[in-house]
Amino acid sequence: MVGVPTSNRCDNCRRRKKKCGEQRPSCAECIRSGWDCPGYPPRWKFVNERPRLKKLYSRRKYVFESNFTSPDLMRPEGASLGSIKSGSDLFLLEDFEVVSLEIPRFHGNNPLAVKLMYCLGCKVKGDLLPLWLIGSFFQYIPGRLGYNIALDDAITCICSLYCDGSSNEYTKSKAIYRSYIQALSSLQKCLVEERLRFQSETLCASLLLQMCELVVNVDKAKWIDLARGTSQLIKARGVGRYKDPFDLGMLESQLSYIVIQSAKFKEDCYLRKPEWRAILATTSTWPSNTITMKELKSLELRIQLCKQLFELPSILMEASSFLQNSGGLLAGSYPVSLNNILEICSKMKVWLSCGVEPHIFPNPRDTTGATVQYSDPIAGVVDCVANTTLLTLDKVICSLYHGSMATHAVDTFDDPEVVEGWYRRAIKAYDFVQKESTVAAEPLGIGLRQFQSSSPKPLAEIKS
Repeated sequence: MVGVPTSNRCDNCRRRKKKCGEQRPSCAECIRSGWDCPGYPPRWKFVNERPRLKKLYSRRKYVFESNFTSPDLMRPEGASLGSIKSGSDLFLLEDFEVVSLEIPRFHGNNPLAVKLMYCLGCKVKGDLLPLWLIGSFFQYIPGRLGYNIALDDAITCICSLYCDGSSNEYTKSKAIYRSYIQALSSLQKCLVEERLRFQSETLCASLLLQMCELVVNVDKAKWIDLARGTSQLIKARGVGRYKDPFDLGMLESQLSYIVIQSAKFKEDCYLRKPEWRAILATTSTWPSNTITMKELKSLELRIQLCKQLFELPSILMEASSFLQNSGGLLAGSYPVSLNNILEICSKMKVWLSCGVEPHIFPNPRDTTGATVQYSDPIAGVVDCVANTTLLTLDKVICSLYHGSMATHAVDTFDDPEVVEGWYRRAIKAYDFVQKESTVAAEPLGIGLRQFQSSSPKPLAEIKS
């Protein structure tokens, strides 16, 4: 075989470039020269991997099927995941253990896909967020790399955030920023070209760069612009393009951001239409062993919450319009939509009590005085948004009863102690998310500020 030595000379003969007789215990050249012969230790070991691989794949129909089982992890079909711990400093990863991640359609000869698989195994805290908690669509990205420059450059930027091991912080930040600028440029080119504009890969690049923006430009508040563009792109592509699991997973990851955009620009949320709700009746699945059962429950609750929020922008617009046009109407002249608002508020309370609280309280039967325990940042986001929504709806109902949102003092429709509990839970949840991940906390803070004027109390403690 080329490259494999045909003889095993001792180190003395190898350094002196002498022909070694390989006598034992000492070769003739070492004896003649008066050297102590070091012997002939094996320098290579060829391991027969066939028995191990045969046992590993013996019961699999496909290579990407997994036989790994664990009571702490979910178990639909999919892939296994390694783990990695990180320090609190930005981009600093250490003490990592890499385990092969099995994803369908993965091409092993694509180095960018290999790097992405490593990033998918990163469980981080501080500034970044584990990629699997962003959306299930990541499992389909490796097989789509190499066909769309925008997606390739976006993944390169993501990998630079999660995998950059440079010890020089300035050099590292400069390299990350350069890759981010390149990814933005590539996305712009794909959006201009009609053939690439509505491709799934282009949409994926757009939403990935939102996350990069939160890390690269922390204080420039440009995330909302990227989120707006992604929301418009999702709508322009049409509801028929989201039947594929890859596209459905991307849509699910953007639901809350679309609601934020609708509230900010005072427009109806297009997701409330029947055709969009029909698409979202089917939920995507995560590969096995990638997230825990607790994390899976948090992600399910997030989708359930978003479906209830689709009506919120329209409610705020209708209430604002009614109060502006009511003028001198007497108290008791309520809009027709008030009954709808009361119904939504009632459903939200029931869902929070029966769906969210069993997930975040150690003892769901006794929530009085109990300490809330969030298993992951998504659980904190869900609890924060749910309680803030109840605060917003309570203020809207109260304002409609008073007849003027601007001239009357802050009051509550529900019991003041109940409203105070919502407020404290929202603050506590936001503080938890902010400590866990900047990437998760920044959009949450932006969303809360959109509804701040409608809250019974100003959320002064919430800072971006």
